[in-house]
Amino acid sequence: MMMSKALPAKRQLKTLLKDFRDEEDGSVIVLTLFLLVLMLILGGMAVDFMRFESRRAKLQGCIDNAVLAGADLDTSGTNAEVQALVEDWTEANGCRDDLAGAPVVTGDGVDYREVTANGALTLNTYFLRLIGTDEMTALAASTAIEGVGNIEVSLVLDLSGSMRYEIPGSGGVTRMERLREASTAFVDALLIPENEDRVSINLIPYSEHVNVGPELFAQFNVDQVHGFSHCIEFEDTAFSSTGIDDSTPLEQAQHYQFNPAYDFDGDGEADNTYTMAEYDARTSADITHGLNMPVCPMNDYEQIVPLTQDAALLRANIAQFEPRAGTSIFLGMKWAVALLDPSLNDELQALPASMRDPAFAARPAAFNSNNAAEGATKKYVILMSDGQNDSSYRLNDDLYDTPSKRAHWAYENYQYYYRTDAHYTDFWGWLGGYGNAKYDPTSGDTALSDICTLAKAPANNITVYTIAMGTDTSSAAEDARGKAALQACASGPSFYKATSGDELVAIFEDIADQITDLRLTQ
Repeated sequence: MMMSKALPAKRQLKTLLKDFRDEEDGSVIVLTLFLLVLMLILGGMAVDFMRFESRRAKLQGCIDNAVLAGADLDTSGTNAEVQALVEDWTEANGCRDDLAGAPVVTGDGVDYREVTANGALTLNTYFLRLIGTDEMTALAASTAIEGVGNIEVSLVLDLSGSMRYEIPGSGGVTRMERLREASTAFVDALLIPENEDRVSINLIPYSEHVNVGPELFAQFNVDQVHGFSHCIEFEDTAFSSTGIDDSTPLEQAQHYQFNPAYDFDGDGEADNTYTMAEYDARTSADITHGLNMPVCPMNDYEQIVPLTQDAALLRANIAQFEPRAGTSIFLGMKWAVALLDPSLNDELQALPASMRDPAFAARPAAFNSNNAAEGATKKYVILMSDGQNDSSYRLNDDLYDTPSKRAHWAYENYQYYYRTDAHYTDFWGWLGGYGNAKYDPTSGDTALSDICTLAKAPANNITVYTIAMGTDTSSAAEDARGKAALQACASGPSFYKATSGDELVAIFEDIADQITDLRLTQ
């Protein structure tokens, strides 16, 4: 009887265990509890991060304001006294204990002062310690400058043919007229007596090419084949270097005019040629007629002016600027950066004495970072264009391989010759075929991107401002491409300026103010 009673109990226990195993009630509660704990941990970590960012931002703001107060030239005192003032300011605003070392003050305190301070604070965590992070360290650094230290500027100005167009709503003012006004205002704002021997300007006018000028041209290893103008061709690899590598001979650009002949003087005849005597005797006034838009600009005032603080010279050249041929922004930018590269010091100091300013014998100075020591030189490029990179063609070698052939093209417009003396013979064949340009928009944009990226790299630390002025007669897509290239070239969104032309003077003056005014640099 007892065995018969025990068997049902065993079966009952097995049934209970099976039912327990298969029971699903309450499983959602377990999962919910697990997820709730995980959410609490993640929410707590977010709290730690918010606490950290709040404290970091407060520290950065405190140090920014402290160095701005110290750099203000209205604050008198020795550098040691300014250093104490900055420390007192941080004490009063609650971040003195977080300073990492003493503030650094440089400059004469009259025309120039630079103040740098660094901070660090450690924040204990509440929830991040659950994953092994017990504390977080916030860093802050700031440098403020007022006045002008040592500054090198490359001013790169577009003289392409589209600069002849009027600015909408301006009452007939052309882009070129406005550019002359704006760039002159920029020169006048920088080259003032207080900035003497501190600020140097490289003026780089460009259109389809850049005229280096005979004196600077002679300093490079160029295979010179004519003396009509002085432009240097660059291979794609040249835009991967800030300097100019002439370990192998560089190529001189051809001197000929691809643009059609025009009736510039309104007498009903195309002003397409010069006689030899007329060419040799030409003056800046004559240049508004005839062969005036060659691939390589040929006028004295279109040449590069390097390392100068002669405002009168710059104003005189700018006053003569006229719209010329195509647009090669990348070539202007290449020379702008090269003239800021210290590797060109020997070439620039070998120029004739009349072209050298003794105050700038050590320039181009070394590249430096934002926290460079006292005496470091800040470098800037101001690059302006009203369009985008164009195609630029060259004559076939067999049309340019003797002095007489080169002289022929220097005195006669290519398109006029093709239509008259050559009787419409193989126009594109003489140029290597349609689309076979020396430089085209794609290669130009790539070269511009390469040299801009290199200029802005931390090792070089050139600040790049770009200005897109108006639009030309190209398509909307081409216009957008040109503006995008300039925007990408700039040091940041605030360093890119776009204007129809009306604001150009104000833009140049604002850039001059930014270069010289009280400002945070990092």
